[in-house]
Amino acid sequence: MLDTIRNLWYHKYEIKFLIKIIRNYFAFVKRKMQCICMFLNFTEDTIMIERYDVNEEWAHCGIIKAGDFCFLNYCVGNVGGSIEQQVNGAFDEMEKRLALVGLTLENVVQMDCLFRDIWDIPVMEKVIKERFGGKYPVRKSIQTEFAHFGGENGLKFQADAVAYCK
Repeated sequence: MLDTIRNLWYHKYEIKFLIKIIRNYFAFVKRKMQCICMFLNFTEDTIMIERYDVNEEWAHCGIIKAGDFCFLNYCVGNVGGSIEQQVNGAFDEMEKRLALVGLTLENVVQMDCLFRDIWDIPVMEKVIKERFGGKYPVRKSIQTEFAHFGGENGLKFQADAVAYCK
């Protein structure tokens, strides 16, 4: 043990020099990473991903906050009801999920609206006018055959959305 201490004592200047080199290297790497992050406009928020309303059975999240945006999927409600009831139910579900991150329907900037019958778009537009307070998102409407129990009398409307968080 005494020999080890003597060796360290004799080599203390070499060890200090190595420590100084290592510290300088890490300081250099840190400065380079900061420059790269500034160039790419990255902040700590940019790389934060938060998952909410996780459904283990279906292996999906109801809402994910990533950077300045929140992504919502599979907003449905009142399945088996009229198209107007289902559109309102989907927006109720969307509002519930948005509330998990402190947002409202007015934060929604984009929606994908899926219909069993695309000719039900006017019903959705009526509900959007009633619920979005004039802050309408961009959207697209798609007709699909839902893989959902209930067949033609089951699921008639689903909305997926993107909301701005800042």
